[in-house]
Amino acid sequence: IDLENKALQSQMNPHFIFNALNSIQSFITIGDTFNSEVYLAKFSNLLRKTLNNSRVSLISLSEEIESLNMYLELEKMRFGNRLTYEINVDKHLEVDFIQIPPMLIQPFIENAIIHGITPRVQGGWVMIKLELMETNLLKCIVVDNGVGRSIKNKKAHKSLGTSIVYQRLSILFNSKEDLIKYQDLKDENNNPLGTKVEFQIPIEC
Repeated sequence: IDLENKALQSQMNPHFIFNALNSIQSFITIGDTFNSEVYLAKFSNLLRKTLNNSRVSLISLSEEIESLNMYLELEKMRFGNRLTYEINVDKHLEVDFIQIPPMLIQPFIENAIIHGITPRVQGGWVMIKLELMETNLLKCIVVDNGVGRSIKNKKAHKSLGTSIVYQRLSILFNSKEDLIKYQDLKDENNNPLGTKVEFQIPIEC
């Protein structure tokens, strides 16, 4: 199981790198040399951290949060005022001592930004919430106010990153049940208000 988990985990890197390089390319085309260099330096640090994390089965929750912040800072540089974000961490979580498998949360944030926020001219926001469910479970919630998941998009797009996360969670929980819950947020007139994703991660202390 551990070897299969590592194999699935290693598949995340090409997917993540591909999307990050696209972000770099779109930022560099603006012609801002200074910010391009800053962006590349930040990306280099994040890439190094991501590759290091891919070699281990567990990392501290504080390290995972740091990686998420680094990723979101890069996206914030690219989107500017069109993107805001926040990470809310349960005060009962001892982030330096809790251990979790790496790279399970980032693909959902990436999905929210690319498929939810990007299509909106005015941009939007992403909120990540981490809660302690039980002594051995971390509840993760990712909410955005993007364009939502239309029926067409649901059929046409299947994220590689989130598919790999589902496979990894299936191994970790030894279950094929609905491990990832999606909620299409709508207003009183049934217009899309965004998407909410919820899942759990086993933790070790």
